[in-house]
Amino acid sequence: MVEIEINNERNGDLLFHPTGERVRGRFDVRAINSPEIGTLVRDLPNGVPGQVIRFDPTTGTGAIVEPLHDFQYTATRAAIEKRIGGAVDFDKPVKEFPNAHAGTWLGWMRRAVVAGVARVVKGKLPDSDPPDMRRGMYYTEKADPRDTTINQLVALLTSKLSPAERKELAGGLAVAK
Repeated sequence: MVEIEINNERNGDLLFHPTGERVRGRFDVRAINSPEIGTLVRDLPNGVPGQVIRFDPTTGTGAIVEPLHDFQYTATRAAIEKRIGGAVDFDKPVKEFPNAHAGTWLGWMRRAVVAGVARVVKGKLPDSDPPDMRRGMYYTEKADPRDTTINQLVALLTSKLSPAERKELAGGLAVAK
């Protein structure tokens, strides 16, 4: 499992290309110049943690994690809500992206760390961009519901074949590719 927290000196966010989503960065009150700095330091002495991007290579699942749902940040969440004057509807605790493309997720996570926008919290990133990394914008894998039906029909038809017919079909499919 690899995790990075969005954390940079300018309290910036990250547009994470594999999902096309904005991921909130850590907010450090000491990084701003404002007349309200005293009250901010008092209310949020440790700042606000940035969201975490997670990729699990064993399951092929990517996720964006909102740490403000963790018990350890109860006081931070309460301070934010008090300052705003009401309850805040934070993102759900974990937004999962099943069937995430490993090379793309790990490559863009690595680039965020190299650019100084994020830091590694858990695991290890590759030393260079993976060869299968998709470099264009917003490569979310969207499954076509028809693919599931087609795969079920192929499995049903294949189950009706004799072992010899399955072997012949497999050999023909390998040549057709």
